Amino acid sequence: MSIRRVAGTRSTGALLACGFLMSLSGCSGGLHSSAPAEQAYVLRAAPAAVAASAEPGSPLPGSTLRVAHTLAVPGLESDRIVVVRADHRLDAYANSRWAGPLPEVVDALAVETLRSSGRFASVEDDRTPVVSDYVLRMTLRHFEAEYGATAGDTKASVAAAPPPTLRVTLDCLVVRRGDGTVVASFTADASQPAGANRLSAAIDGFETALRAALSQVVVQTASAVATDAQKFETPSPSTKR
Repeated sequence: MSIRRVAGTRSTGALLACGFLMSLSGCSGGLHSSAPAEQAYVLRAAPAAVAASAEPGSPLPGSTLRVAHTLAVPGLESDRIVVVRADHRLDAYANSRWAGPLPEVVDALAVETLRSSGRFASVEDDRTPVVSDYVLRMTLRHFEAEYGATAGDTKASVAAAPPPTLRVTLDCLVVRRGDGTVVASFTADASQPAGANRLSAAIDGFETALRAALSQVVVQTASAVATDAQKFETPSPSTKR
C-alpha cells in the first residue's frame, strides 16, 4: 500500500531522527528555520469492489442517505495524528498531520464507502442541498495510535517501543429524516497493529482500521434502513372476497 504525501520534503527517517513525538521544543528548538518541513497525509477508501462485497444486493427502496458532519471527542477535532500513551496522555507525531481536520477526513471516506457499496439509491454529504430519507450521524470516539507501557517520556524510549495499535471507533445513529426517529444506534470499532514502529506503518494501520470500521457502518446502516423501509411499503391487495 502506497502512502501519499501531499506536502513537505523530509522523509519519515528524518522525523524519527528529530524525535518520534511532538513536543514544545521540537527537534531544532522553537520556530527555527532548520525545523523539518511538515508533511500531510491522506487516507483512501477501500476499492469499490471491496466495499460492495461487504453487503451485496440492489439499492434499498427509499434509501437516499445523507452523512451528517462527523463530530469528534476532545482531542480528535484537529488535523494532528494523535498518539495515546499508556498513562492516557495525548500526544502527536512530529511534523505530520492529516490533509484536513480529522472529522472531515472521516466524512469524505464514509461518503465514498457508502456510495461504493451500491446499497443506497444515493449518498450525499452534509453540504449537498438534497433532501434525503435517512441521515447517518457519527461521532469519532477513537482515532489514535496506542502505545503500551514501555513507551516512556523520552523520544528514545518511544522510538524503541513495540509498534503501536491503531484504533478507530465510530458511534453511529441512523435517523429517519421525516420525523427524526432514531431507527438504529450502533458502534463500529476496529483495531490494527502497526507493522513497524514507523510513521508510514502507522498511516497504513490507520487506513486499514478505518476501512474495517466503515465496512461495519455500511452493513449496519443498510440493515437498519431496509428494516425501517419495510414499514412503509404498500401491502399487496388481498385476493380474498
